[in-house]
Amino acid sequence: MFKTVFLLLVSLSLTACSSITKEYRDTSYLEKPPKLVIVEKLEDSEVVKDEPLNKDVFLDDIETPPVLHVKKLFDRSWELLAQELEKQKIEITDKNRDKGYYYVKFQPDEAEGHIFGGMKILLFEDSYTLADYRIHLMWNESTTEIRVKLLSEEEDISFDDEDKDEQILDGSEKLINVLYEGIEARLSE
Repeated sequence: MFKTVFLLLVSLSLTACSSITKEYRDTSYLEKPPKLVIVEKLEDSEVVKDEPLNKDVFLDDIETPPVLHVKKLFDRSWELLAQELEKQKIEITDKNRDKGYYYVKFQPDEAEGHIFGGMKILLFEDSYTLADYRIHLMWNESTTEIRVKLLSEEEDISFDDEDKDEQILDGSEKLINVLYEGIEARLSE
């Protein structure tokens, strides 16, 4: 019995002599490990490998019509687009640099390549008419996005009454491809 009382007194005296402060009891201020979100690994077939990371111009064809990305500041992209529109002889009807808009008239059939000395074979192709488009430049993170939209008769500032009867086909994709090819060639020089 004497041994048990002695062990009890020794254990009580040791705990009474220790100095435990509140800062060691409260662990809420300690750094907690981050919560990791596990994402499924993409297979090689799902990884997009179309465009190298070092290209200055690339098309994002997830949307329709595609979005043209230029890895240049807005001012430089505005100048590049103006030079390309002039080179392609696309008529600029209006522009607003503050909003990033070019309003142009574009004939998609004229932009396509001609064969046999200027004669074109129109087999199974849609015929496009001259239409008004809005080109929108917008700075987004590290690139300038260029989007093209066919203007409807409500938005169009120069829509003629005779054109209302015709069904106008959207040539936005052809216009963005013409601009892409031209700006890419200009930047690779």
